[in-house]
Amino acid sequence: AVFLGVLLMSGGVAAATTVSQRTDSPASLCIAVALAACVLAYDAWLKSTPLGPVAMGACRSLNVLLGATIAGSFQSLGQGPPLHVSVGMGLYIAGVTWFARNEAGTSNQRQLTAAVLLINIGLATLITFAGLATTDIDQNATTSVLMLMALIVVSINRRLIAAIRDPRPERVQSGVGILLLSLVMIDATLALAASGETAPALVIAALLIPALVLRRWIPMT
Repeated sequence: AVFLGVLLMSGGVAAATTVSQRTDSPASLCIAVALAACVLAYDAWLKSTPLGPVAMGACRSLNVLLGATIAGSFQSLGQGPPLHVSVGMGLYIAGVTWFARNEAGTSNQRQLTAAVLLINIGLATLITFAGLATTDIDQNATTSVLMLMALIVVSINRRLIAAIRDPRPERVQSGVGILLLSLVMIDATLALAASGETAPALVIAALLIPALVLRRWIPMT
């Protein structure tokens, strides 16, 4: 598993090097190296420390930014959608990691509550992006996107509140499961917000099918 992970990471850095050469900008390579370093730091040292959720959130933020480096410059990353989405996703994943910290045992209710607050700050950041992005497309798209995000938020928080009230492992793990699966729908909704087209969103949403099938054999938590 370690060998495969290193191999895939090396392949990612190599691909980023190619992108940097073609765009004549070091952005892709720099972000890829930072992401690889963050992943290694999390697995080797930070996973069981208070910085674990921060590191995992940083990994997700850098992952979003890495995809955006196809635009080329660092300046394009620091303005508008890439930075906005990366911050929202980073906060969300940091909250998820914090929420799942003691999922195998009885979790602390205060910790769960704080994690849920962080998750919702991340969601609010993403909702703000979705609303702003669709405003430039049309009013109907804005309404549809915001309704979808509202449904996601309600679905997530219903499970999380239940876990806070009764922090047994099965409740917390159920909450973590819905948080991870909801990432697919969040991504699909953001794609709809950014493009105004349903086809990309439906393709992303379809990834829920293999995720639901595979969870029967591969635990999500």
